[in-house]
Amino acid sequence: MLRELPPNISRLTKLEEIDLSDNYFNSIPNYILEFPNLKIITLVNNPFDETTLNLLHHKFEDFKSKEIYLQYSGTQP
Repeated sequence: MLRELPPNISRLTKLEEIDLSDNYFNSIPNYILEFPNLKIITLVNNPFDETTLNLLHHKFEDFKSKEIYLQYSGTQP
C-alpha cells in the first residue's frame, strides 16, 4: 500500500488502492482520481475543513464506478 506520493506518479497506472492517511493534506489532487485502475482511496487523519469535505464528496460523486473509502476525522458534512 502506498503511504506517500512518489516524485513521478505518472508511472502508477496500475495502482488499485491508495492510502493517503496521516499526511496532513488540505485537499486531494485531481490526478489521483484519474488513475485508470484505482478502486480504493483511504483518507484518515487529514485536516479537512467542512468546505473541503463537501468538495471531496462532490468530486467523488463523479466517480460512482469506483469504490471510494472517504474516511476522515472530524464532523461529517
